Amino acid sequence: MKTINETFEDKEFTLMKKMKKKLSWHDFIILLTQHAQESIKRGDFKIL
Repeated sequence: MKTINETFEDKEFTLMKKMKKKLSWHDFIILLTQHAQESIKRGDFKIL
């Protein structure tokens, strides 16, 4: 099994926690996918 490591800044992490409570699982996964694409561009996305 592979692990995805994605770096969040404190502000982003706090926002994600708040949004998780309000969104459905489907919408939350879509949001994480969008963040992953931005993380890849920054170079801090890793699959182990």
